[in-house]
Amino acid sequence: MTAWVLGAVVAATDSATAGPTVRAAATDAPVYGGTVATSVAFRVPLPPIRIDDDRGGLLSDRVAQITRLRRSGQAIEIAGECLSACTLYLGLANVCVWPAAVLGFHGPASVLPGMALPPAEFERWSQIMAAHYPPDLRRWFLQTGRRMLFGFHRISGATLIAMGVTDCTRQTEGALIS
Repeated sequence: MTAWVLGAVVAATDSATAGPTVRAAATDAPVYGGTVATSVAFRVPLPPIRIDDDRGGLLSDRVAQITRLRRSGQAIEIAGECLSACTLYLGLANVCVWPAAVLGFHGPASVLPGMALPPAEFERWSQIMAAHYPPDLRRWFLQTGRRMLFGFHRISGATLIAMGVTDCTRQTEGALIS
């Protein structure tokens, strides 16, 4: 038996059997001689996204991006500066930080400079943010980190690794070691 990958179709031919002609769905090319065509899906791993300079952005946008990344399984390497909403990447199972990285944390704030969120919104977004952090970092964020609304609490990758975040130096050939 011989097998070929034709686009999104695998065709297998058994030379001992004669069969009807079928068309490979991806190319519409004829396949002869007792062939069987079956659709298959290949999941090719995407290369890691490397974060070197991410200043954050809107929490709602970043939460949506994190949801998409969680579904895709794409790895994230935080190598440089990662501020504000960027820190939510820590909620992904396949994220790592380099020891020299610097992450900047602050509490949720209004899009209007100098304007505080109403208390219920501040609490809601604080909880959403904290849910993206490992337990030790979550506790620190809820007790201390979220109280800073201007500027950042800057924490090194090495400190975050000590708090339970995966170390990128434990990586091999671009794939995270579990």
